Amino acid sequence: MPTPYAPTKISVCLLAVPETATGVLHGLYEVFTYVGSGWEMLTGWPPGPRRFKPHIVAETDEPFRNSAGIPIAPDLSLAEAKRADIVIVADLAVGRDEETLGRWPEVADWLRQQHAQGALVCSVCTGSLLLAEAGLLDGEEATCHWAAADQMRSRYPAAA
Repeated sequence: MPTPYAPTKISVCLLAVPETATGVLHGLYEVFTYVGSGWEMLTGWPPGPRRFKPHIVAETDEPFRNSAGIPIAPDLSLAEAKRADIVIVADLAVGRDEETLGRWPEVADWLRQQHAQGALVCSVCTGSLLLAEAGLLDGEEATCHWAAADQMRSRYPAAA
């Protein structure tokens, strides 16, 4: 059993696709990286243990640019990220008239697999469109950015 002095590392996979908003992605990465390590810098007290191990995960581990041209450098591919404790889909830059049905089949499969293995799967803002695409919001109460609400209702009616 873990002790307060030697806690289990929690694996956090931050999912990146070409539509990912990098500000959200990198902001989450920074927050999870600093948990337990920024304490000494802020207070002068001994540092706490690092509780989280964040990874940026994408279809491949090759660097790519998002739809705004900003670089994203994945740590792991979907195939390498076998089991996560937490999966977060960052905000997506998807226009209200853009088609999302069938847009991310490999990513949707990976999300379903992570969920089936017990990962906490969540999203930020319009990232919920990807959770809906994976069927993870079927029969569940869901939310998204107000500008994507019509898109969510029309394309994913099984999400309440």
